[in-house]
Amino acid sequence: KPVVQDFEEYVRLASERQVAVLRNESAQTLVSIPLLAKGQALGAMNLMAREKHDFTAQDMDLLLSIGQQIGVGVENARLYEQARRELVQREQIEQNLRQANQEIARRNRELTLLNRVITATTSDIQPREILEVVCCELVNAFDAHQSAAALMDASGASLTVIAECKHEDGLS
Repeated sequence: KPVVQDFEEYVRLASERQVAVLRNESAQTLVSIPLLAKGQALGAMNLMAREKHDFTAQDMDLLLSIGQQIGVGVENARLYEQARRELVQREQIEQNLRQANQEIARRNRELTLLNRVITATTSDIQPREILEVVCCELVNAFDAHQSAAALMDASGASLTVIAECKHEDGLS
């Protein structure tokens, strides 16, 4: 319930700073109104009068109702802010999850390509055929227009293209 104190009663309980402020304002009566939400005190609101003031039971009920309404408003604002922070956190988690899934998909594509290249290179086909398969795998994996492979001649002086794959020739 709201607490009504005259200035002299309040001086015994208040800090020096609070007393100085009230003296500066020539306070004579102080009412502290609890700010309540769900039966819990969230804080207080003070009402100061420069004259001695008697508050009626109706005044006190009104002040208590105001304190409860303010308390509910404060609690709702806190809950809204908490929900907003949680939503931001969830959105960040979802973004991180999307990025992780994209990274996993990219790695799976790389591993699939590597597996196909290994399969081709460990088969008993000729180097030219291996390179043709690898060129086509690269065209498909990277959605490239063309890939080619060249080998050095015996002297090491020049390269000769021995395999190539264009997009329309790619593997399916």
